[in-house]
Amino acid sequence: MIDIREHMGFLKVKFFLFLLISAINRKISGQTLTCGYNTFFIQYPFRLLQEGKSSHHRHRGHSDQFILKCNSQGLAVLNLPFSGDFYVRNIDYFRQKIQLYDPGHCLPGRLMNFSLSFSPFVAVAYQNYTFISCPPESPHNSTVISCLSNSTASVLATSLMSKTEEILELKGCNAIVTLQIPVSSPNQYEYNGFDDDLLLAWDAPSCNGERKGRSRSKPLFSIILLCVITISIALLGAFFCIACCLGFTRLLLKINEAGVQGSNSFIIAVWDMSAAPLDESRISSGTEELTVGGSQCISGPNGDSCPICLEEYKESERLRRIHNCHHCFHACCLDKWLQTEITCPVCRNIAV
Repeated sequence: MIDIREHMGFLKVKFFLFLLISAINRKISGQTLTCGYNTFFIQYPFRLLQEGKSSHHRHRGHSDQFILKCNSQGLAVLNLPFSGDFYVRNIDYFRQKIQLYDPGHCLPGRLMNFSLSFSPFVAVAYQNYTFISCPPESPHNSTVISCLSNSTASVLATSLMSKTEEILELKGCNAIVTLQIPVSSPNQYEYNGFDDDLLLAWDAPSCNGERKGRSRSKPLFSIILLCVITISIALLGAFFCIACCLGFTRLLLKINEAGVQGSNSFIIAVWDMSAAPLDESRISSGTEELTVGGSQCISGPNGDSCPICLEEYKESERLRRIHNCHHCFHACCLDKWLQTEITCPVCRNIAV
């Protein structure tokens, strides 16, 4: 198994390769900037302008409509020509979506006078919302828009016709205005309130200059990226193979050690068992006594002489036969043998 040090080394290699690829990508594909502590990068088609500087110097391939300012608080600011400034929460360059929120924390008030005219941005979708004013004590069961309300009137908004009619039937409730406001999903503000951000999309602007400027770097970037990826895969593969080999070697060593210990235990146990003398009760239980008859013939796999002392059996001599293998011996010879051994003198099988 891979120990914790090998695992940490594997993570360090991955992190280093990630930083290397990111650095090469930023170096080759163009200038990438950030504003303050924002988690998103500012790159084409957007251009970052420090607060207090003029915007009349256009960068090649950039549009003045995609200018972001970085204010003194380290926040990215987008100005919409007829709607004012919004703070930028995030930019999704792949989906071409920008997420905005109101600096004054009153998005519904901004949406009541919202326009995207003369800007490159479009709403993901539009939906009709009716803004209603009710007395503070009115039982409407709807979320009040606190930034538009005061001590004498509570302002709320809904996109549901049935709910609008229900609220307007209450005493003192009047419709302020019905507007089409931008939403990212149906009934976005109906269930989540107006704490959600404003999501806008943009179409890819004309970027001939940008493409020409980058066209030369594309082959080089592709070659370098391919080399980095190939080397990364090779390094990770080699590291993984080495780690697996080390783990397998350790496993074999442990199995070998366990096998040696088990073999030694078995040898010791057999040696102890064979060295232990047998008492008379065990000898009697594993053998039977016989007496040589007049014919001096012994049944079973036996001859007419004792395999231990090699003397022939005589009439009326006392013999002893082993139950397991049926070999016969002089009783006195076998008794002495079994005092030091537990196997049959002839076949070497366990006697008792």
